[in-house]
Amino acid sequence: MLVEKVKETIAKYGMLQRGDGVLVALSGGLDSVALLNLLLEIRDDYELRIFAAHLNHRLRGEESEGDARWVERLCKGLHIPCRIGQEEVRSFCRERGIGLEEGARVLRYQFLQRAALDFGAERIATGHTQDDQAETVLMRLLRGAGPTGLCGIRPIRGQIIRPLIEVRRGDLRNWLKEGGGSFREDSSNRDLRYMRNRIRWRLLPQLNAYNPRITEALARSGMILWEQAEYLLKLAKGILEKVVHRGWGGEIILDLESLFVYDMVIRQVVLKEAFRLLGKGELPFPHLERLARSPFKGRISLPGGIEAEGKEGRLFLLQGTLRRSPVDVEIPGMVETQDGLSLRTEIVAPPPLDLIRRQGRMVAYFDWERLEGPFELRGWERGDRIRPLGLEGRKKLQDLFVDLHIPRPQRGMVPLLTCPKGIFWVIGYRIAEPFKLKEGTRKALKAVAKWRELSY
Repeated sequence: MLVEKVKETIAKYGMLQRGDGVLVALSGGLDSVALLNLLLEIRDDYELRIFAAHLNHRLRGEESEGDARWVERLCKGLHIPCRIGQEEVRSFCRERGIGLEEGARVLRYQFLQRAALDFGAERIATGHTQDDQAETVLMRLLRGAGPTGLCGIRPIRGQIIRPLIEVRRGDLRNWLKEGGGSFREDSSNRDLRYMRNRIRWRLLPQLNAYNPRITEALARSGMILWEQAEYLLKLAKGILEKVVHRGWGGEIILDLESLFVYDMVIRQVVLKEAFRLLGKGELPFPHLERLARSPFKGRISLPGGIEAEGKEGRLFLLQGTLRRSPVDVEIPGMVETQDGLSLRTEIVAPPPLDLIRRQGRMVAYFDWERLEGPFELRGWERGDRIRPLGLEGRKKLQDLFVDLHIPRPQRGMVPLLTCPKGIFWVIGYRIAEPFKLKEGTRKALKAVAKWRELSY
């Protein structure tokens, strides 16, 4: 029975907990409508709260508008709270230089995550089937993917679950038909300009002549590789914590000496996950192999505007030429930057010198009466100078970076706290002599900087 089979898949992969809120990605097509109805069948078993969301990609004119209206009526009839959204996918793809399929996918998942947050849903359920899994494995095989790529669609990833991943599309069609259910047909599913459709309607039927159960075989291979990929990923995440840290501008920095202790396969997975931390998707295999083959020296361009630079035993993965954008700082107060730096300031009584020394390099104190606003948090600019604590003369900031062994790729993102009188804190490194606490200081500015931790 189909309902029982779906319940087995949910239990096997731990997709649901009792009382979960589940947002169904409801396109109006066969798979998503069947998914919604199947979740309604098991709702009481798990005490689920069920919601739906539909994104109009505005790619098929009136047909897209009709899908949205149809989904809205369906959910109203089933008393399911539903969120309808729309996006100009073509414009989005043109601006970013990506294909329609990729752009639609990015916007769809962004929309689903926002809707899940608004509804308070712990899970987002998509209608991917065993057929989708087979098509994905075959498509990636044709493109030359490695083991992690060939694992296809993961049954569960973060808050995304795929309860139908072990169910054939034909079985869903029969089940809906028996129950008197209806759904919308998407005309683009027959458009042979898309590679997935060519695989679905041309290649798989031909392969079926060699193996009548080719869909199940491809999907099974994908699941086996997924289990192996999960094991490698678990290893890689443990290694990431040892060999990777985030730099001043959000760039990823790998210690190559530590990384190259491991075998080639492990290095590839670690590098792949390090690249993923930048939010730029997959690192293509030719680049991955080059970086993993031997400790990289020099500089190359990677997809997504990422530059890789190997220098001084480290590999930097950074977004082009890094330069910190200026941010106004209200004192006292709190400011956060996009790259994960927070700066909290307050006016306090001057503390004892031994207490200052114990608080570390990300905490600094200044003579408040020697400062004047407005205050700004910014990056290095050509010609910047500072009189470092304990020195008589002023020093070029560029020379200070050299003395401190700060690699060139990072220098533009080292945060500087400034006022009209000059730079008074090179955050994490040096404070300026003219603004230090002195005997007789009555009020002190306390500044505490903190970096957001990397999430592996």
